Amino acid sequence: MALKFHFTDFPTIIAHRGLSAFAPENTMASFRLAALNGFRWFETDVRLSADGIPMLFHDAELERTSNGQGLFVDYSAAHLKTLDAGGWFSQDFIGETIPTLDEVLDLCLELRLGINLEIKPNVDQDQATVEAVHQLLQSRHANPEILFSSYSVAALTLCQQLRPRTPRALVVDNFELNTADEIVALTERLGCTSLHINQQLIYTDLIRLAYYAPFDIMCFTVNKKITAERCWGAGCASIFSDTGLLEAPTLKQP
Repeated sequence: MALKFHFTDFPTIIAHRGLSAFAPENTMASFRLAALNGFRWFETDVRLSADGIPMLFHDAELERTSNGQGLFVDYSAAHLKTLDAGGWFSQDFIGETIPTLDEVLDLCLELRLGINLEIKPNVDQDQATVEAVHQLLQSRHANPEILFSSYSVAALTLCQQLRPRTPRALVVDNFELNTADEIVALTERLGCTSLHINQQLIYTDLIRLAYYAPFDIMCFTVNKKITAERCWGAGCASIFSDTGLLEAPTLKQP
C-alpha cells in the first residue's frame, strides 16, 4: 500500500539526517534547521546504547561524528550524552549531543514534523532495536507521523508484526544480496509502503519492475537538482537530501 494511503501530503524532499549539509547530522540542531527551512519530514538513524536506550546515531563507531572512541554499543546512554556530537562539523556546533529517540519524538510534535526512522541495529540487535522502539512508542502519550525503514529484513519483519499500521520501507544499495525481481517481491512480502534505493538504481531494471507494484520508490542521497529531477522523472515519490537542494539555507529565525 503506497504512502498516499497513510500520509495525505507526503513531501517530495526529505531532509537526510536533518539538514546535514549545514549542521551536524542526526543532532537536534540539524533537525531544527530542517524545520526552519520548511522541511516537514526528516530521516534519521536509531540504534541502541549498551543499556538498551534508542538513540540517534548513524555509525557503529563513534569517531566520525563525535569526540568519542570505540563502538557505540559499548556505552550507556548516560555516557553517550556526555559526548560532543557537533564540534567535528564546526565550532558553531560545539556542545551538540547525541539525542535520544524520546527527545526527538517530542521535538517532532513541537515542530509538527514527520520522521523517517531508519532502524540501524548494532550487531545481532535487529529485533532488540525494534522491540525497544516499539516499547518507547507504546509508552508515550502521543507520537508524530512515523515511517520505519531498514536494510534489515529481520527488523522489518518484526515491525510488521508489532506495528502493522506503521508504514515501513526496505532500503537497498545494490543487487549484491538480491536481484531486482527479488527486491520487488521482498518489498511486497514485507508489506512495505515504499522502497528506498540508492540513486544509481534508477538507471536499472528495478524501476521498470516496480512500476506497477503497490509501493512507492524513494531515492538517496540526492544533493543536486539535476539528479533530483532524474529521480522524480523515473517515478520516485521523494528524495532524501543532505542539502534539501538549497544553496544558502536560512540559519536563524528572522
